[in-house]
Amino acid sequence: MRPIRLCLFCGGRVNSKEHVWPVWLLAALGVETRRTRMRSERGTRPAETWSGFNLSLQVRHVCQRCNNRWMSALETRAQPFLRPLVAGTVSALEPSAQAAIATWAIKTAMAFEATRVEGDSFAW
Repeated sequence: MRPIRLCLFCGGRVNSKEHVWPVWLLAALGVETRRTRMRSERGTRPAETWSGFNLSLQVRHVCQRCNNRWMSALETRAQPFLRPLVAGTVSALEPSAQAAIATWAIKTAMAFEATRVEGDSFAW
């Protein structure tokens, strides 16, 4: 029997996927999102190969409630501050903008960390 996955953020049952790197960010960075072959090895399990978009990594460690509510709101709040920074535009950031970016960065780091399980290795 498979263990029940719990949301990283609220402990609820996992029933959603989170893009580790938002699609808008990949586009803003000019990252090519063409389909490519990827490979993953998890501990002693056989290697898996699939076709997907470069860096469009998704994790199954969040619930719909977190993903569609506060995480979506956070993305919406941080994006207007992040876009100019990604484009290389220098600007002063008010404390509220700094807080939005910092919170977004922590959420993103936690989502990225969820792609790793002890003993796992990934190759894209």
